[in-house]
Amino acid sequence: MIDSEQAVKAQEQKLDDILELELFYKILLVAQANLNRISSLDYLYKSINKDDIDSQFILRYIWTSVGQDDDDERCFMLLCKVALENSQEVDYNDEKLNEPLDLTIYQSRIANDRQIPNPRHTITRNYGVRLPLDQLINCTDSKHGYHRCAYNEYIVFDESQITLHYLVQFRR
Repeated sequence: MIDSEQAVKAQEQKLDDILELELFYKILLVAQANLNRISSLDYLYKSINKDDIDSQFILRYIWTSVGQDDDDERCFMLLCKVALENSQEVDYNDEKLNEPLDLTIYQSRIANDRQIPNPRHTITRNYGVRLPLDQLINCTDSKHGYHRCAYNEYIVFDESQITLHYLVQFRR
């Protein structure tokens, strides 16, 4: 029975999941149909437009985010689109951190790190996605106070606000 906003959201999520599965099924079906010419994984890999500007931005983001080591470690990065909407900024010393979030006002919480992406080198794409493309700098904003977290942390309470866009495998 769909008798609340939460029930509607649950049904919407089920429909989204079904649509994603259908799309994935169709992509695999096309890859399978071309199996006599090319392997399925190669087909999927080659279907990604590596000349696309977003792909180049993602590669630069990975480069600046993880740095380079000589250990040739295989890594994975989940790149998600997150609708943060109205966010409540908190510090780890903030008493609001332990209180329930007022969902009538806020949809997420942000706890800032000691180091942040350089805002001068953060680009915003036409569809609202922000990509930090430079090394981290020390946070000088006095309102952030003491920083205890290692990275900026975004806490989203409604999973329907998060969409996985890329799972990137790379070596560093």
